[in-house]
Amino acid sequence: MIYKNIIEGIVMNNKIIIRGNNNNYFEIIDFMKGFSILTIVFMHLIQDYLTNVPALIQKASSFGGTGVHIFFFCSGFGLFIMQRKKGYSFVEFIKSRFFKIYIPYIFVVLVSFFIPYMYNGDRIKALFSHIFLYKMFDSELIISFGGHFWFISTIFQFYLIFILMYKIYCKIKAKKFLLLNFLISAIWWIFQIVFNFTNNMAIGYFCFQFIWEFALAFCLADYLLKNKSIELNRRIIAVMSVIGICIATAIIFIDGGKYKVLNDVPGFFGYICLCVFIYSLNCPILKKIILSTSKISYELYLIHLLVFSTVFFFFNLFKINNLLVGMLSFFVSIVFAYIIKIISSKIYNLIYDKCK
Repeated sequence: MIYKNIIEGIVMNNKIIIRGNNNNYFEIIDFMKGFSILTIVFMHLIQDYLTNVPALIQKASSFGGTGVHIFFFCSGFGLFIMQRKKGYSFVEFIKSRFFKIYIPYIFVVLVSFFIPYMYNGDRIKALFSHIFLYKMFDSELIISFGGHFWFISTIFQFYLIFILMYKIYCKIKAKKFLLLNFLISAIWWIFQIVFNFTNNMAIGYFCFQFIWEFALAFCLADYLLKNKSIELNRRIIAVMSVIGICIATAIIFIDGGKYKVLNDVPGFFGYICLCVFIYSLNCPILKKIILSTSKISYELYLIHLLVFSTVFFFFNLFKINNLLVGMLSFFVSIVFAYIIKIISSKIYNLIYDKCK
């Protein structure tokens, strides 16, 4: 009975079995989102705010940034399943996603706008670039009020092409669909390397950079919907994680980082294999923490840099232990993420009901 009601990766004879329930809910996807946001948040905390952390830990924390690739993957996975259930038109889909993502995002941007230390450039110009979403075309504005805000531009780009991608997927085989989108990403990577655009954020964070991950999520979601489960070898997953992380790290240091756009593939597989391996450990406390965090993953992503900057700005005036301030800022981020989740959900329900 337990295994009929609880969706989990089951480790039996060194095998990990991933499956969903009758409502097509896959717990491991939520686990990935929770795990990813925690690694991203701790990466920013360790690298940008904690001054007394050993150099080795600082460098190791860089891998946490790969978690954003998992966000794109999980988003594609969830959207595919949702579209299979509801069959949204383009307009219906945009309405359902736009307000849900846009409301908490703009709220955080507006608060950041009134805080001087969150941006040193033209604040009015930056604010309007967020409100009207044209920041995605400007490498400076795309990270105004917080370097992490580039993600919003990219995810909105995916929303605009999602219905088209879904229709194409329904017309061709999964392998051809994945190959097509991987070729789009590969051409985009080569374009950046050849024309030396690897440091251009507007180009480097364009959706074509990550479209293969989004497409891979379609294929996996469809496979699980049809076959109900997937079986993985735990040892192979562990080895793939190590290999992927090592290759991704090595690519960053080749020719001064010129080929860093190519580390997405090994980095993605190394990270997702690590995530699956940790999930397979079935540690109740760890799983509960990560799954709870996944419920506010988007809100925590939006608010954490604003909270970190504010908490450290004020507490550093009193010369309080850097690590204690870091711990406080993390927990404050969690609290505010929950508050934003509650408020934005109520506003979304109010607006979306009127738009129906």
